[in-house]
Amino acid sequence: MNMYINEIMDNINQFEPESYIFKQDSTYISTIEAFNKDQKLFQSDILYIGNFSDILHISYQYLPINVLCIVDTPIPPEYLKHLKTNLIVLNKDVDIIIVLKELEKSFSFHQYYIQSSLKLMEALLSGKNIQYILNIGTEIFGNPLLIGDSSFKTLGYTYDIPIDDPWWNEQIEANYVSSSSMMVLQNSKEFNRCLKSTEPELVDNKRLSKYRYIVNNIMVDGKRLGHFCVIEYKRQFQQSDNRLIKLICDILASVMQRNSSLYCSKGEKYEYFIANLLDGKEQDHEPIQKRLKYMDLYLKENLYVITIHNIGENDRYELLPYMIEVLESLISGVKSIIYHNNVVMIFSCDSRETLNKGILKKLSDFLKKQHMVAGISQCFNDITNIREHYLQSINSIELGMKMNDKKTIYIYNDYSVYDLLNIAAEHRNLKSFCNPAFFKLINYDDKNNTNYVESLLVYLSNGTNVRSAAHALNIHRNTMDYRINKIQEIMDLKFSDPDVILSLYLSYKIFNIGII
Repeated sequence: MNMYINEIMDNINQFEPESYIFKQDSTYISTIEAFNKDQKLFQSDILYIGNFSDILHISYQYLPINVLCIVDTPIPPEYLKHLKTNLIVLNKDVDIIIVLKELEKSFSFHQYYIQSSLKLMEALLSGKNIQYILNIGTEIFGNPLLIGDSSFKTLGYTYDIPIDDPWWNEQIEANYVSSSSMMVLQNSKEFNRCLKSTEPELVDNKRLSKYRYIVNNIMVDGKRLGHFCVIEYKRQFQQSDNRLIKLICDILASVMQRNSSLYCSKGEKYEYFIANLLDGKEQDHEPIQKRLKYMDLYLKENLYVITIHNIGENDRYELLPYMIEVLESLISGVKSIIYHNNVVMIFSCDSRETLNKGILKKLSDFLKKQHMVAGISQCFNDITNIREHYLQSINSIELGMKMNDKKTIYIYNDYSVYDLLNIAAEHRNLKSFCNPAFFKLINYDDKNNTNYVESLLVYLSNGTNVRSAAHALNIHRNTMDYRINKIQEIMDLKFSDPDVILSLYLSYKIFNIGII
């Protein structure tokens, strides 16, 4: 397996080598061989090892490209001026046998690293999940592994190795870090160092665990998606582990991005938690409340889900983090994430507050300029029901746009009946729910060139108030009275019966979504 010449330099750094590198990045080394002073044929992918005194006997034109030598005689300055060889020199006191063993270990690890890379890459390209990647990782490291998201929820771990460690078992059994353990972590310098680090960090904290851990953050674009842990349980840690840890974290980051509908917009620890709630993956009330407390996510009594959706021609996904900043300045106190290419916000307020007209006006003006729309759910009180209300916000947008309502904000309460009808339409023809007399009125209008259906719809939409309906149609109240009486006559119905009005109102809603 080929290694770069600079990688070889790094692996023998403890011997304090000096180097005169002519070609670096383009030079691969496939193996190591000893040379002698009478040799004239050399291969460009071999690192030749010997004494410098032997090199002096070889003409410049025959010199190998890559040489590692013991300086058993001084190097003439003039010699280096004409050199077109990658030359690594070691002090004459260095034991060349020890150097060779170190290089053999380096080549052996490099081969293992390449094989591990291929296994992990194959798993990634074939669409394998996080647990499958961890199973491969356990084979690679020879130790148990664990991965958690940015809110310290456990996403996967090594199943088949029982471990006598309370810290490890707590994360497995509770599926997250408990508040008591989190307090220990937050008071630990190691923990705070790990959170900020982009490199694997060794953790040796006997208050948490009797075993040592290596922890590495899983990062994308400078944002923390989660963390990866290796516990020193079956095999002692080696210096080479760090490189493998960085490799597997890169693979896990790709899997987490691919499998999650969430784009971690700000690196907040609550983002993955909210995404899991929206996915329906978090449902147990008690653990959810504990995690809310840990994340300082204090929500007020009344909750709404607001979903912002782009309706412009251009894909504006890359601008969504900016949109969040603006939207959170318009609506204070919201918690926002980017989810399924939408901005999803949780608005919480107490019983004296609400999404008032002033807030909605600011939001509407912004959305109109950005060619975006919003859907707002009904009010709810339990965060575990967030998925249902997220779907309400999505459905209100879909229904409002389907009905060609020229709005920027679609409130679910205005479309809840249509949502109910959509669900019913999956099982029955909606026409079967319509009052037959409604069709009789439609046929009458067709035959007599009248427009009584419109008058009925306006009457129903104004709560059967004759005065309001007359005002909406810009006609006299007496004219509206006449039309309502005529409609009752044609339909052979009495509007004084509330069941009749309910039946006609349902027919009107079905008519509105274009079924009739």
